[in-house]
Amino acid sequence: MRKMAASMDRENDTVIVVLTENAQKMRHYLEVDGFWDSRRRLQRLNRNVIAIPVSGSVSSAIERETLKEAELFEYHSKILASGRYHDLPCHLVSVYLPTSKKQLAVSPHQRLVNALRAKFEELDIPFPEEVQEEIPDGWEKHEDLILLPRSSLCSFKWERCPNLWQEVATALGGQRVARKGRVRQDEFRSPRVELLLGNHGWVEHRDNGLRYTYDVRHCMFSIGNITEKIRVAGLHCKGETVVDLYAGIGYFTLPYLVHAKASLVHACEWNPNAVTALKKNLALNGVQDRCIVHEGDNREVCPRGVADRVNLGLIPSSEVGWPVACAALKPSSGGVLHVHGNVTSPAKTRTTGSVSLGVQAIDLAAKEGGTSPCTSGTRTASVVSPPLAGIRTADPGCPAEDVSSGNPHQKGAIGDRIGPCVLLPDLNAGNSDSGFTIDSAGCSFGDSVELAEPNAAGHEELMDQLHQLRKDVKCPADYWESEKTFTNRSRVDSESGRKDYWSSWARATARKIQELLVDIQGSRWTTHVMHIEHVKSYAPRVDHIVADIRCLPVAHSSDEV
Repeated sequence: MRKMAASMDRENDTVIVVLTENAQKMRHYLEVDGFWDSRRRLQRLNRNVIAIPVSGSVSSAIERETLKEAELFEYHSKILASGRYHDLPCHLVSVYLPTSKKQLAVSPHQRLVNALRAKFEELDIPFPEEVQEEIPDGWEKHEDLILLPRSSLCSFKWERCPNLWQEVATALGGQRVARKGRVRQDEFRSPRVELLLGNHGWVEHRDNGLRYTYDVRHCMFSIGNITEKIRVAGLHCKGETVVDLYAGIGYFTLPYLVHAKASLVHACEWNPNAVTALKKNLALNGVQDRCIVHEGDNREVCPRGVADRVNLGLIPSSEVGWPVACAALKPSSGGVLHVHGNVTSPAKTRTTGSVSLGVQAIDLAAKEGGTSPCTSGTRTASVVSPPLAGIRTADPGCPAEDVSSGNPHQKGAIGDRIGPCVLLPDLNAGNSDSGFTIDSAGCSFGDSVELAEPNAAGHEELMDQLHQLRKDVKCPADYWESEKTFTNRSRVDSESGRKDYWSSWARATARKIQELLVDIQGSRWTTHVMHIEHVKSYAPRVDHIVADIRCLPVAHSSDEV
């Protein structure tokens, strides 16, 4: 049966035969005119002529002419026509040509299907058609380890094939095979990976000149935060001490040491498996002498008063680590906090000038006591920290009044002052939620008030007042105008309202951190947002943002001025 099928497949093809020296020019003409059949390969029939596969419709385009057929004597009976095409002498002939390499190429998925079918047939076992959908059409490849999706080849029917996993590895070009499972609901949210072929799960990943090794059974590698990793690598940290609160396997720790040239990094990590990988990676990159690993909960093991810079790579919210970060900063000179968080923007925003219409309260969807999975990129908390409600100013110059919408002291005319900081109303008509409003020159925040619709009488006058206030007032606690920058390395929404929302989140974060610094470090502190980095979008309205917040004790800040 197979031989018969093969002979049926070898049907003759329509080809144009030309002299060898004319072959390239002829193929070009045929391709331009749409007659070339790319499914078949060109073939030399003898040393003088070459056959080019074409569609049968080319016959009508050949100018018929009687030609010498000495070169095609053996194919005389198969010549369909002779003549000229684009003034090149040729013959239209019916012969078999082999399939092109491109046509022969099959997808890795089909290659796996074919290999499994052949194995079952070799063993004379019926192929389980009913569970063929369990053959994966996608997988991860880490060096020689193939990591299959959770639902791959799970049915007991596949067990009838001995050496199944060896067949899978061979078909996909690997030597080891593992399969994902459900994430463990432990305090680390560890991956559950089953090793099916091979004796260990360690792999190595090279990224931006760095080497990372980890065991896929216990840790994951995130490639989604590449822009932030490159940005960290570009920082100038020579002479600085850095604290990485959520070090994992060293995703940010290594760029700080190798590329940013930090003098010392304190790496905090509480997952024992990640700590093992972290120590291997420090040695692998030759920086183990400049890193101190603190194993355990960073709230208990993180050193105090040592940091010029603190990295808080925990999402969707790193707020659980803010007090730890504040305590880690040097009390005499302060430093910079790189605060990660997921910011959910409102479904719709309206903008007039540079003032956001429709900014709502920042929703961090939080509960206290966050934990994180063992990932080497930005960490993901399984339980999130509290929402930013009741943010207060902490500079003694600005009395610590609650600015949540429930505080009666906040209601009043535009320009109500708390010390030198000015409260401006959110422009959310009819919205009772607390919110922050900001433009490129403002340092203002406020609660909701009822406003007329944008086209109502008096609105232009109101907008003029707002712009004048923003022009006149500079808040010493977190002055914004000259230092705020945006980086748009990922695809971002073009509407300015979205960036306004990121600004609001960053400003609210800076104020909360200012309050924590006063409570934890004592004395007076100032905070301001130096930079907002958009890392990536997880959904149409959810963005991973990093705010760089400079924190300075007031005495030091005054000396700088």
